[in-house]
Amino acid sequence: MTTVRDPVCGMCVPEERGTVTRVYRGRTYGFCCDNCSDAFGGDPERFVGGDADPDDGGWAAPDSAAP
Repeated sequence: MTTVRDPVCGMCVPEERGTVTRVYRGRTYGFCCDNCSDAFGGDPERFVGGDADPDDGGWAAPDSAAP
């Protein structure tokens, strides 16, 4: 099972389970819940810094792949 790390709380979230997602700077980020997604949406730079890093919870996906 492939997992991603929620950039807000650090929880490992399985990609396969229909994860809550957001696209930021061309990367799709997965979240454990709507609360973490909302926190990220309010200030994404706080959680990913200046550049999105492959180990920060994001996975490569085109913007059109986000729900």
